Formats: sequence, structure tokens, C-alpha cells
Amino acid sequence: MVLVGGPEAVAAGIAALGAQAATHLLDRRDIVDYRRILLTNPDLAGHTVAELGLGDRYGAKATRVRRGDQDLLAHADLLLQLDDRVRVAMPRERTAEVTGFLGDTEAKVSEVSAVSMGLGLAAGFLIGIPKLTIGSTVLSLGTAAGPLVMAMVLGRLRRTGPLVWVLPTRANLTLRQIGLLIFLACVGLPSGYAFRREAFSLFGLKLLAVLVIGAVLSYALMVLVARLLGQSRPRTMGLLAGYVGNPAITAYANSRVSDSRVNTGYATLFALAILVKIVCIQLIVGL
Repeated sequence: MVLVGGPEAVAAGIAALGAQAATHLLDRRDIVDYRRILLTNPDLAGHTVAELGLGDRYGAKATRVRRGDQDLLAHADLLLQLDDRVRVAMPRERTAEVTGFLGDTEAKVSEVSAVSMGLGLAAGFLIGIPKLTIGSTVLSLGTAAGPLVMAMVLGRLRRTGPLVWVLPTRANLTLRQIGLLIFLACVGLPSGYAFRREAFSLFGLKLLAVLVIGAVLSYALMVLVARLLGQSRPRTMGLLAGYVGNPAITAYANSRVSDSRVNTGYATLFALAILVKIVCIQLIVGL
């Protein structure tokens, strides 16, 4: 038998079962083979490991799932997405069948479904149209928050019938990087002249002082609360980036630490912070 687990769990298993063998079964691949297979079959995205039915179909077993740089245990309830690399142990003669079933086609990992993206954007724009009038203030999600809210809903659903809403990991990372560069360019180009004109004026210096004091106090409080709640350092970095609402900070944090908790923390606060800011701006304009 091959035991998989933490050091203490494996030691307890050896003590319960007998003694550790001198040879390792993983060194023999004449009967049972194992390999990582790229999940590119869109029919399987959004389903759990149990729903693959590898055991009933091929007498195979998924043991690990590597998503990006993160290794996950392939427990029965784990939801799979396109571009996951699934480690499968299987009878050697059925390797080709399992590989064909999961896909394992490199060309598909960068494909983006135009239908899913188009429908998602259209639905986001539609929910951004309705307006709520409170006195002289008009509130609406608009074309910015509407797609964001719809993306959160569709990301939770993962798939609807034949439509897969979750992007492959590599396509997601590529679009995220391109979006970050476009965002920084769009922010920098129109703000250069205004910054040069106002930054070193008396008003600009007063505003800078207020912003520095506010930022230091609010960011320090944010980090303190995260630490009191027992959050790890990478997750705290992500929470701070999400609190600020700037993807450039997340990109910098990811360049310093290779940890998925940075993105998890960022996603936790980013959407909420954006929605609150959009509502606050409309309230300020109305009042």
C-alpha cells in the first residue's frame, strides 16, 4: 500500500498496518501508471471530482489537483475548472482513455468562450441600468459595477448547462495582466498634466498631507484588525490591496510572495470596496 498524508498521519498509518516496505510501489509502473493530465474538456468543468466517475469508468483514481501554483487534494467535493492539472493513478493499459476523457489539449487552455463572455457582459450591463431615486440622489450600478456583480454571481454558479463561466487559469492570468497594464495606462495618461499642475501647489500639498494621514491610519487599522483576527501575512497583504481597491498593489504583492492567499484576500474585499465607493460617489454628487 502507498500512504499519502502528513508525516504524523503516515507514521500512524504505518504503525497500524505493519511495517514500512523497503521498495516503493511508485517506482513500478508496469501495472499501475500515474501522471498529471490537463483538464481541457469543457463538459467536465464545474463538476466535482466524484462526478468524473473515474473509478467506475476506468478503475482510476484522482489524487491531486494542481491549480496554478497551488496543489490541492482531490477530495470528492472539489470543484474542477479548466486548466486544472489532475494527477491520476490508473491501470497502465487505460492511460490513453483517461487522457482522452479529461482532454489534455494544450491549445485549449488559452481559449476564451466568446458566448459566455458576451452573455455575461450583456447581463452585467442590463443589471446596471435600473436606477433608484432617493430625494435628489440617483443610485445605479452603472456599466462598472453591473458587470462586477454579474461576474460574482456567474463565478459562484461556475456553469449553466453547456455554458462554462469560469475562465481557464492561464487565460485568466493573461487577461488579468493585460487589464492591469491598460488600467495603469488609462489612469496615468490623463492624470499626468493635472498632477504636474496641482501636486506642488498649496492646495496639492494640503491634499497630500490629508491623504497621507488618512492612508496611514486606515491602512494601519486594517492590518491590525487582520492580525487580531488571526489572518496570515499573505492574506493580510491581499486584504489590504482589496481594501485600497488597486490591482497594481495585488500584482506587487504577488511578485513578492508566491501564495494563493494573496489573491483570496484581495477578492474578499475588492468587490465590496468597489461597490461601496461607487455608491458613496453618487451620494456625494447628489448631496
